[in-house]
Amino acid sequence: MKKLILFIILLSAINCNAQIWDNVGGGITLTSKYHTYLGVRVLVNDTIHHYLYVGGEFDSAGHKPIQNLARWDGKNWSGMGNFNDTAILSMCMYNDSLVIGDYLDNVTFIDSAGNILNIFSADGFVNSLTVYKNELYAGGDFDEINGVNAVGIARYNGINWESVDSGMKNCCGNGDNWALYVWNGKLYAAGAYYQAGDSLANNIASWNDTTWSPLGTGTNTKGTGKYDDGYIYSMGSYDNDLYIGGQFDSAGGVSTKWIARWNGIKWDSLGSSINESAYDLFAYRNYLYMSGFDSAGGMSVRGLTKWNDTLFSSVDSGINGFAAAIDTFNKELYFAGFFNYAGSLPVNNIARCTLDTTTTDIKQIGNNKELVSVYPNPTSGETTITSSKNIQYIKVTDLLGQLIYEAQPKQSKFTFDLKETGIYFVTVTSGDVIETKKVVVVR
Repeated sequence: MKKLILFIILLSAINCNAQIWDNVGGGITLTSKYHTYLGVRVLVNDTIHHYLYVGGEFDSAGHKPIQNLARWDGKNWSGMGNFNDTAILSMCMYNDSLVIGDYLDNVTFIDSAGNILNIFSADGFVNSLTVYKNELYAGGDFDEINGVNAVGIARYNGINWESVDSGMKNCCGNGDNWALYVWNGKLYAAGAYYQAGDSLANNIASWNDTTWSPLGTGTNTKGTGKYDDGYIYSMGSYDNDLYIGGQFDSAGGVSTKWIARWNGIKWDSLGSSINESAYDLFAYRNYLYMSGFDSAGGMSVRGLTKWNDTLFSSVDSGINGFAAAIDTFNKELYFAGFFNYAGSLPVNNIARCTLDTTTTDIKQIGNNKELVSVYPNPTSGETTITSSKNIQYIKVTDLLGQLIYEAQPKQSKFTFDLKETGIYFVTVTSGDVIETKKVVVVR
């Protein structure tokens, strides 16, 4: 009996539970003005200014009249800019700015105080934003952005917008990119299309800064109806594999209901399926967290599950809705979307989960220095960082402690250039671990 009680206690410590779930300052009150149905749609961790940005379609944050875009500092909510007339569809950090794609087809740059720096117009939704090789990439269902012809995807170099090859095509004309993600030194674009550039590619392709390449035969769905094309809605990386979630039942000819993984060569299933598309995929500590469905691997998970490369498991008793976005902030895991319970705790569409760092299932990256690498060292300038987890923040300082460079890659491999000879200190935040490496630049 004592062994059974001890096992239950340990299991509770491993999962987020009613004692570890917490409200986020009163939460978010939703609206349905634009009928996006996702409530809180996107979270962005600004590790430079130490804010969590929350975007979507809502009327208030922390019981304050804040609409559609809010900022959380760990204790209080505040408004950001004036987005009262449009829902937020996508966000990311680019250099020192927050970039926002909204329901009015605009791409807006704002600073950390909420001041608008620039606004660019597209002729369709910008559903995804990310940074690749120091350029901003935007994906969606547009044909042009800022007057530049760019079908489904465009890039911004800080001065001008450009097309990315000839973009994407689907049966109806322009392709639709729902997710952009950087993995193993390449940009991956996923959504609903059959061609990327000059390459036939079913809903997913990689970009190496020159050409598009398909990932095997991509994704497909059998039968008839709305989801016949095998759409992909989300991407994430875990344990050196790329994961996708969407409306498909095969990837590369392998039966993979709603979710699949790509190891760089071939597609594979997870051994069992989920019963609905995953809205977000996010690797944290020793798990890949997934949201948006009710069952995984034949078990009830109520909107959330986690994957350890072998098995699905529940996150406490889940949430009574779905989470459209997952991110970390101040070493806590945040889930946001459309729900009013996390476990047994009443919440308003956003909740945070403090994991017990003393449990044995959590592996700290810092315990094995080979898992975070900075090379070559010495270097002639070009420096690459790799990690077993997504790199959240990179800061480079010189011998005097002056800031030389910083970035938020959100990928497991990142390359940048140190232009001057000298000795530098590269601080890498990966998962919940921070490591500093000395790098010598010689020319």
